[in-house]
Amino acid sequence: MILRQIFLATAIMAAVTASAQSTTNRPDVTVKGTNATRPVYSNVEQMPTPAFDIKKYLADNLHYPAEAKQKNVEGKVIVRFVVNADGTVADCEAIKGIGSGCDEEALSIVKGMPRWNPGKQNGKAVNTYYTLPVIFSLA
Repeated sequence: MILRQIFLATAIMAAVTASAQSTTNRPDVTVKGTNATRPVYSNVEQMPTPAFDIKKYLADNLHYPAEAKQKNVEGKVIVRFVVNADGTVADCEAIKGIGSGCDEEALSIVKGMPRWNPGKQNGKAVNTYYTLPVIFSLA
């Protein structure tokens, strides 16, 4: 009987500990940057937001690649990047591309973005992953 109670108490403690760990927001990865390694989150209490009109920025700066125009390539390039705690954009990568120069153009546009309002965790600005679709349409 005592052994059964100990087993039950251990099982309950393990469940509570597992539950508590899953709700704790920890950095997903640590990225090695130019100065040092830094934690990067995927999900934070307050996600990053652009400190500018992103639609206007994309409309004013996106140039349709000649090869894509010639081949009538249209679609969505998905770019993932890190909004650093200081609002700068870094570590850009096209995680879904459409080719014909569109992937490179999307990355170039994102790398050149002005500062963002950084993501926050526990009231503190943190490095946060952000995913942005960049749409190429000939219409």
